[in-house]
Amino acid sequence: MHMSTCSKASKTGHWDTYRWVCGRYGGAKTIIGFDVHLDETTPHIHIQTIPIAKTKT
Repeated sequence: MHMSTCSKASKTGHWDTYRWVCGRYGGAKTIIGFDVHLDETTPHIHIQTIPIAKTKT
């Protein structure tokens, strides 16, 4: 579901979750998918991240 179709309260909670994931897993560059599911009995979010390897230069 696209974030623009969520209620204001839901959007706030979803963005809080997005910001938390960004802080925990290395920023927005690591998030390749963030899907909000409101069409099921229990609303939930699927988040896909990719690892970013730190290399010496």
